[in-house]
Amino acid sequence: MTYIRPRKLPNGIIVYPKRGWEPPPSIEGYTRQSNNPRRIGAWIFIPDWKHCKYREEHTVKRTNCGCETFVYSCNHPDFQGTQTTTAICEGCKYHE
Repeated sequence: MTYIRPRKLPNGIIVYPKRGWEPPPSIEGYTRQSNNPRRIGAWIFIPDWKHCKYREEHTVKRTNCGCETFVYSCNHPDFQGTQTTTAICEGCKYHE
């Protein structure tokens, strides 16, 4: 299955245009709005990230199936440019 490029809304929500019956795979750091593949919410991903002024979207990688993977880095002076995940970010003492 090939997916149409998703849109990332200003609030961080990722929306894939619905095409076919199989929703895109889960995205690290995001929760699927619905686990029911018949509902449009299966194509919408809500960010698990809490706001942090140091986190920056570093790269977006597109897979062969058309899915996108988002890579984030931390720009705090102690971690400049270090790749981060929701678990690392959540446990950080500098998290803002």
